[in-house]
Amino acid sequence: MKRERLAFLILLLFLIMTTISSTANYPPPIQESMTDKTPETSELDADYVIHGNETKFYAVNDKLHQVEFKSENFSELMNKVFSSAEEGAVIVLNSGRYPISATLKVLKPLHIYAYGVIFEVNATLTPVAIQIGDKEHPIFSPHSFKGARILNVGKRGEGIGVLLYNSHFGVLEDLEVWFFNFAVYSKGKQNRH
Repeated sequence: MKRERLAFLILLLFLIMTTISSTANYPPPIQESMTDKTPETSELDADYVIHGNETKFYAVNDKLHQVEFKSENFSELMNKVFSSAEEGAVIVLNSGRYPISATLKVLKPLHIYAYGVIFEVNATLTPVAIQIGDKEHPIFSPHSFKGARILNVGKRGEGIGVLLYNSHFGVLEDLEVWFFNFAVYSKGKQNRH
């Protein structure tokens, strides 16, 4: 009986905190907190390095030492990189702010390092910021996504920061996901024997 009451009180406290945090007007997080734990990404053997400014974004093929993709639309550029990269490729994003206007879809095992990066998305218009795997593209090899801050700049309490869809053996590390309905959501078919 005591356990049931305790479980009920914990659930009630969780619901109250969720309601308060979804309606609270928190200031946007500051970038400095992430730079304290930024590893030295220049030592990574990157396949692609992503950088840009407010108007243009570039994907440099680090093996060929040349710009392979450029676009005024960051989401379009990243989805091209994700689809073109070989399985197991290392993708490094230089620190900065990057606007997401369409879901970034990682449909193969990749290793993404985004330390010092803030992804800004309006979850009202783009309900899923980053999707790893999907129904037709399950990921069964090791993959990782590390170091980003994913920020919903639209209506708070909407959307999904990271959707894991048939994603297996993945590592999410040093991620901050702010103001979404779900920070990380997992879905996909479960094998039951």
